[in-house]
Amino acid sequence: SSGWGTTHNNAWITYGLAAYLAKHGSANIAAGQFQLNDEVMPKVFTVDKTSNFPIHNYEKITLSNTGDASYFVSLHLRGQPKNIEEKKGFLEISRQYLNSDGEKVEELNHGDLLTVKINIKTLKEVKDLVIIDLLPGGLEIEDESLKTRAFAPAKAGAKTNWRIWPDFIEKRDDRYLWFGKINTEGTYEITYQVRAVTQGKFAQAPLLLENMYDPTIQAVFVPENKLIVK
Repeated sequence: SSGWGTTHNNAWITYGLAAYLAKHGSANIAAGQFQLNDEVMPKVFTVDKTSNFPIHNYEKITLSNTGDASYFVSLHLRGQPKNIEEKKGFLEISRQYLNSDGEKVEELNHGDLLTVKINIKTLKEVKDLVIIDLLPGGLEIEDESLKTRAFAPAKAGAKTNWRIWPDFIEKRDDRYLWFGKINTEGTYEITYQVRAVTQGKFAQAPLLLENMYDPTIQAVFVPENKLIVK
């Protein structure tokens, strides 16, 4: 009745099933044969546990069950898309780099401090969200604990907004990660600070917002221009 539940619950269920199988075993063995494109592989596989089989660069893969037990197949793909398209529906997301005057900039000077402004719009409540914001090569996230150089203090009177609730925020060397939920429809902002540390022209990576357990709930922002640090 609870669907897939949480990752923690799913892990314990899987652990329990594995322990049961290890204790009681199975009278039957899964067996089968691969056919890659039009070539039948001579080796028949026979397994009583999970096995991995690499199948690189084949257009057609056929598996035949030659045993007396059912087996289950999962296909794992890994790669990089050639083109990333902007995506929005009931969820929308965008990003701006703002200077100290609050103006959007795409050209800046080495050493400048910027505020990254992430805008989110949703038409309904969304839980289990993650925002992945990859930094351009010339920027790094500002360490707000360093007081030896200019920094922008938090706005006076700022309060926690229950409508958008962060469960966890992680600032890595190359990306900003936000995990949380949005409790009601509306338009929201998330901000953090970066500093220009390297001169050059840098591609702006797409900005991704999606549900961690349902990738069909997703919004993608694709910038058009490069970021220039002089």
